Amino acid sequence: MQIVSIDAETNQFTLNEDALKGVLLGKACANKPAVVVSVAGPFRLGKSFLLNFFLRYLNSEDDEADWLSDETVSIDPDQAGFGWAHGCDRDTTGIWMWSKPIMRTTPDGREVAVLLVDTQGTFDNQTTAEVNAMVFALNALISSYQVYNISKRIGEDILQHMHLFTKFGQMVSDKKTSEKVTNRPFQRLMFLVRDWGSPKQHYYGNEGGEAHLADVLNVQDDGEVNQELVEVREDIQACFDDLGCYLLPHPGYEVAEGMGDDTGDFTGQISVIRPLFVEKLRDFVPRVLAPENLATKRVLGEEVTCKALFDYIKVYVAEFGQGTLPKVSTVFNATAEVNHRNIKEQAKQMFDEEVAKLTGPNAAYRDEEMLKVALEAIKEKTILFYQDTPKLDCKQVEEEVFQGLDDELEKDYAEALALNDNKAITKLLRTPGTLAGCAFVCTVVGHFVGFIGFASLASLLAWVTWLCFIALSFNLYCKYSGQFTEISELIDDQADIVYKVGQKEILKFVVAAYAPKQTRGAKKSN
Repeated sequence: MQIVSIDAETNQFTLNEDALKGVLLGKACANKPAVVVSVAGPFRLGKSFLLNFFLRYLNSEDDEADWLSDETVSIDPDQAGFGWAHGCDRDTTGIWMWSKPIMRTTPDGREVAVLLVDTQGTFDNQTTAEVNAMVFALNALISSYQVYNISKRIGEDILQHMHLFTKFGQMVSDKKTSEKVTNRPFQRLMFLVRDWGSPKQHYYGNEGGEAHLADVLNVQDDGEVNQELVEVREDIQACFDDLGCYLLPHPGYEVAEGMGDDTGDFTGQISVIRPLFVEKLRDFVPRVLAPENLATKRVLGEEVTCKALFDYIKVYVAEFGQGTLPKVSTVFNATAEVNHRNIKEQAKQMFDEEVAKLTGPNAAYRDEEMLKVALEAIKEKTILFYQDTPKLDCKQVEEEVFQGLDDELEKDYAEALALNDNKAITKLLRTPGTLAGCAFVCTVVGHFVGFIGFASLASLLAWVTWLCFIALSFNLYCKYSGQFTEISELIDDQADIVYKVGQKEILKFVVAAYAPKQTRGAKKSN
């Protein structure tokens, strides 16, 4: 489904937020690490066609099986796949994402969500150079593994289009807050060279591709070479954790011309594709999508969940939404804000989980002072986690987010104490017990004074008894329903006063009754 559309007249980027939510915020994947595999590059070079092979591999039941063995099966886009077509007009506009994350298990047993992204082709006759750079930059920002699909060779124009995001990457590198962070700002970039025409120089496949990439990047600054060419190459190598190149042969003229087998038009039948192309495709796709090769999306070395990815895409599209290349600083600030807020959410979640162990529904009542000590320790641990986690260095964002975290922790701290306080049996039964006790005393005393002739006093005590029962019933209703909380709190306060006064008087009586006995016992012993 299309997640980002581009207005043909204004070049404005618009996010389809509902569609993106449907993909990334489902229960099955929201909190799973995201693996974002995207295909970008010039138009009409088979990006969507390639993505359908990715889908076929991911949907194969057995990773070890030959997923291209059935040569009669096609990858017809009309049968659940990325749209592609023959011709000279572009077929994909904007940015598209496969509508269902594909859950895969990595060799270490973790479940990750694989997301396939298709982008609008660049260098067509309808798109400006600036929009081409914007599409490429936005794609690079959201991807963990970017396949740059190009034809015949890695040209200088391709490298120049990387200028924006490599400068952004350098800014990210310069503003890391921890020297321990050695990860480069971007992850994997694979140049996929289609229709490679020099197999005698560098043969098809990974080894030949690495040799071709080395030739392209090996520009020595000897004073005669354009300095910009050197800088672009240095920036690219400095910004990516891993750079690669793979050379694919021509798929066959039947494929290029859209001619199928006996059925008519070509719809992706494996039997029509050149065998050498199929052989190399069988080798290339697992290099990207095999469980051991899946690259989870990371920011400063920290894995990004699908939920966090939604936030990143949202702010990036907002920055690119005006139809012009945003300043590097604004993209950086947007990234920093999401980065800090995601770390804040992680810290808050850690705090909530620890507090739930102390004051959750299944936790017993704890001594208030001991609970305060434990909560202070958890709060301090949470703040240290937020402060020590590597973040982009943006003071304004950090101060704002940290203040928000501190306010939330204080609120949760108070709520935890209140939850624990409500579990105290004596506190829980204080109001009902006090009112019931008052009613009982008034009833007993009323009968006694009525028996000895004080009818008016007995009648007054009877009214007090009924008043206690009414207050007790109303208080229980308020506690159960959650309504009239102010009146309920007033009844609690008055009952608490009576309880404390009664407790004080009873204590005095006990002391007074016990002291004479102690005195008489002391005199007899003398």
